[in-house]
Amino acid sequence: MRIGINALFLLPGEVGGSEVYLRNLLQQFESLGRGSACTIFVNREANGYFDDIVPSATLAHCPVNARNRMLRVLWEQLVLPVQVRKRRLDVLLSAGMSAPFVLPLASVLTIHDLQHVNQPQHFSKFYRMCLGAIVYWSARTADRIIAVSNTVKHDLVRRYRIADSKVFVIQHGLAADVHQGVKGDKDGPARRNALPERYVVYPASLHPHKNHHRLL
Repeated sequence: MRIGINALFLLPGEVGGSEVYLRNLLQQFESLGRGSACTIFVNREANGYFDDIVPSATLAHCPVNARNRMLRVLWEQLVLPVQVRKRRLDVLLSAGMSAPFVLPLASVLTIHDLQHVNQPQHFSKFYRMCLGAIVYWSARTADRIIAVSNTVKHDLVRRYRIADSKVFVIQHGLAADVHQGVKGDKDGPARRNALPERYVVYPASLHPHKNHHRLL
């Protein structure tokens, strides 16, 4: 199978959990192998990012900057479908909430949340309109959707009227190195960072919709 990975959204070090998700997903893909060929569509900011993560993958360098979100989305909608057709791929996985609305092959989309719908007060009206339209039509036109939790699946079915059978819940895992580190040296992080005996680990950004005020 020839698999395409739409990584045009990626800004290394700036997009939070979706970067961790994509990096670990590709690392697992690399370790499994199983005869599938992988092509990753990379923007200018992520040039070189995947070289050590997925050495066996083919990198398709795209002349677009992810920071210019409008231009990136236009490129994704108008040019990426032509690119995947030329490469004769079988399926395209878009891991960053948006995907081409029209594709000549199977489309799989990962949705991490619908915070712009559930908590609109944290986003500008313009941002909600643009992001909402892109995510909505990406979800409506995808052949399959990966939701990272049952809550996200429920939101997609209820808010976007997506068929229940189209959405598959695949929850986030724990990276093997992190798991072994926690088991083998549970006091290591506190010792290395001079933390007190009792502390809270909060692996998220400080965006309001993360609800860190309630946590604290």
